[in-house]
Amino acid sequence: MFLRNLSYTELTSTIEFLRKEMVSCGLKDGFTNEKTIQISQLLDTHIAQYHVNKVSDISTFSHTS
Repeated sequence: MFLRNLSYTELTSTIEFLRKEMVSCGLKDGFTNEKTIQISQLLDTHIAQYHVNKVSDISTFSHTS
């Protein structure tokens, strides 16, 4: 899945929002419900992007020091 280039603030806000949505949906419809799983997968994508950005920033920082 392609994510537009989100700032850390936008990314962390989106991750927190999706986490709450996933839990809410899971409690309401079940944690194996298709909608809950879709939200979980979207959340995974955003978390992975967060980590890629973090590693990229660390790498960039270490090469400029």
